[in-house]
Amino acid sequence: MKVTIIDAYTWYNKGDAGILIGTLNQINNFYEKEGIKDLKIDIFSFTPESDEVHYKEIKNVSEVQSNLLNPYPFSKTKAGKSKAIAKLAYNSIIQNITFKVSKKTAAKKYPQIKKMFESDIIIVCGGGFLGGKKFNSLMHLHQINIAAQLGKPIFLWGTSIEPPTNKVLKRITETVINKIDHVYPREEITYKYLSGFLSSKNYTFTPDLAFMVPSEINAKVEDLYKSLPHNKTLIGLTVRDWHFPKSSNKKDALNNYKNSIISLIEEKSAELKASFVFIPQVIFTGDDDRIIAREIKNSLSAKCKDDFIILEDDLSPQEIKGLISKFDMFVGTRMHSNIFATGAHIPTVAIAYEAKTNGIMDMLGLSKYTVNIEEITPMKINSLVSTCFENKDSIKKHLETEIPKVQQQIEKKSTFLRRGIV
Repeated sequence: MKVTIIDAYTWYNKGDAGILIGTLNQINNFYEKEGIKDLKIDIFSFTPESDEVHYKEIKNVSEVQSNLLNPYPFSKTKAGKSKAIAKLAYNSIIQNITFKVSKKTAAKKYPQIKKMFESDIIIVCGGGFLGGKKFNSLMHLHQINIAAQLGKPIFLWGTSIEPPTNKVLKRITETVINKIDHVYPREEITYKYLSGFLSSKNYTFTPDLAFMVPSEINAKVEDLYKSLPHNKTLIGLTVRDWHFPKSSNKKDALNNYKNSIISLIEEKSAELKASFVFIPQVIFTGDDDRIIAREIKNSLSAKCKDDFIILEDDLSPQEIKGLISKFDMFVGTRMHSNIFATGAHIPTVAIAYEAKTNGIMDMLGLSKYTVNIEEITPMKINSLVSTCFENKDSIKKHLETEIPKVQQQIEKKSTFLRRGIV
């Protein structure tokens, strides 16, 4: 039996890696219960050489290769981006022409199309890469569109689709999604958007697949934990260099966000006798959270610098979840860091840069512990963290009850995988 997972991102984004690992775990668990013994899983990603090293350690993963359209690596300069866009446009045109002339010829020319053509089921990896103003979503839609015309069962599993704001992008997005057998949105905003153009029988809510990532506490995690101050309240933290698309003054908005985080560390390190531990959630070239973390540390007062510990390690999602499980609390800008934290039953305050974060926290009954990144202020984030800390015991008990329910929902909604059994 052959399964192909398309549109995976990269190991270096631990949220996307978490989605893929959760997906792989659920596929393996489901087919094992169904008595399938010859399972073979292929993955298409944007950094296949690096990804293969990690994902081939997972049971039944056969091969990792590039997505059909792949701009990486490319220079982040204006000229570099223009060159990458031109390359994507050219390749998409050639691939579409070849495919329309002859699917068999396309399968011979492109190994990805051959893999999909030989699959029993195709799964579009979950995540938040579609919709909004994301014109880079076109490269994902291109691959989905080709996959949907191969006569194989195809499912979009655990997605967030921000309602497209551009009419052309909206039309293309909805045309392609209509070709998919079934869509599984991971939060209410996407669910409502799909209701506007899909039949209700073609979409079903399911939680984010990253909730299926197991916690791993190995020697590496133990060593990291031992290096942390054990006489302090430990608060995990993720930050990101957000571009504030809704703001008229992006520079001021970013500075406000950074100053709010600085204020949080300054105030709570004294009030709660806390040390903040930065988790390296995304360490991808051109999108490396460690850079803004260092900028924040450099802006702290001398007395607080030691209370912001920056971890630089390349950790797996399982190791991140295992380390977070040892903390007292978590404050996350990266959505999947919040999923790892809540999945480990750790009281969490979320800074929402996109609506998907609000959707996930609302699903967990923790919406009151969320602040939108455009609305963050030092007072708001400090107040939220104080309230969360005061209620940490009840929040922990709440998560101990809710997380197993979330995981059970994912398992119950996985029955579509039977469509791949020949």
